[in-house]
Amino acid sequence: MSVLRWAFPSFCAAYRWADSRLTTGGKWCGLILLICSIPVLQASGSVTPLFAMFASLMLVSAVANFAFRPGLVVKVNAVSAVHCGDDVAINVHVQNRRNLTAYDVELKFAPDLDFRPGTRCCHRFGPIERGGGATFDATLRPRRRGVLAWPKLEVTSTFPFHLMRTTSIVRAPGELIVYPFRPPDVWLPIGKWFPTLAADAAETLPRAGSSSDYASSREYHAGMSVRRWDYRSWARLNRPVVREYDEPKLKRVILIVDTFTPSGTGLDEPNGQFEAVLSAAAATMDACAWHGMVIEQMFVGNREAANANPLTVDEPAGLEALARADPVSESALLKLLAIVRSSLAAGFVIAVLSRWDSLRQELCSELRQQGCPWGALLILHGADPRPATLPEEVIALEWPMPDFVAGEPR
Repeated sequence: MSVLRWAFPSFCAAYRWADSRLTTGGKWCGLILLICSIPVLQASGSVTPLFAMFASLMLVSAVANFAFRPGLVVKVNAVSAVHCGDDVAINVHVQNRRNLTAYDVELKFAPDLDFRPGTRCCHRFGPIERGGGATFDATLRPRRRGVLAWPKLEVTSTFPFHLMRTTSIVRAPGELIVYPFRPPDVWLPIGKWFPTLAADAAETLPRAGSSSDYASSREYHAGMSVRRWDYRSWARLNRPVVREYDEPKLKRVILIVDTFTPSGTGLDEPNGQFEAVLSAAAATMDACAWHGMVIEQMFVGNREAANANPLTVDEPAGLEALARADPVSESALLKLLAIVRSSLAAGFVIAVLSRWDSLRQELCSELRQQGCPWGALLILHGADPRPATLPEEVIALEWPMPDFVAGEPR
């Protein structure tokens, strides 16, 4: 029995090796060699030349296949960021850096849990000269949020006799930033907190020359920025007069994203609730932009999102902060409470909460004590129970998340 237990895994390993290294023609040659080996071992000379011929063919093919194996480098051209669940079109360029020409090259993406490949997975090319290259287009779909490395590329060649197959793995430099998934038909109760912002967004945009934002008229001086001339006053006074308007003040928002994970939960484990909170935060940014509000401060966990603009957090910077977010231990929530007490900017505070417990209650109490207007979204995912009582400013929402981005097993 021990011999059988040893022989069976050995046979399986040999079969897997032969299946990966031999083409269909190579498998037939190997089968003929196996058949011919029986009379050769029985000292029969009739098939010895045939055995030697096939053995020499396989040996020469293996040596040439190894010598002419492709030495390619890969470069991927694509957008730097994409939303989770959306397709990304990429252009892949490979270049031969070896001294020998690469023949019979086949390229395909290696299996990757982070990406779903497009319809066409294999790309074949003829000779690629030294220093030459080849290009092909492909479509990938990221399965999850985060900063993802490009999938590896399998480079296969069957040169020279299509009997042996050599395969190498090439890694493409660069990364793809995948923003959180945002449901297409989701409603956020931003207008409940701001009744004046619930109207059509087009009505809230300032119109040049409308009577609602007219301030006064004054005489024109060289170098003044002119929005509209006051022709009637110009004709009456016989000198140029301009009309001045009050620019509407943008409504400022401070966004707090709850990425704190309870103790006892692995920070590296898939967490559907965590992904739902980030998705809701991204949708909140969209809703704020639609209502004409700008995000002045954004806290992801206990860290403030970095931005090139010192006054506001633009959408790409905010979404990238969400894409790079990692779960934080719940003990760090005390640091966020200290920030709320000391350095929170003036504006409307929106908190996206992952659960409702004593620490979140303390955060809401602190916001109320600061005297600033605020509201919170409590994100419920899966079988999370809805709290029996919540403050008037806190709204519980069941957040839809597909399985491939919710941290569930794929």
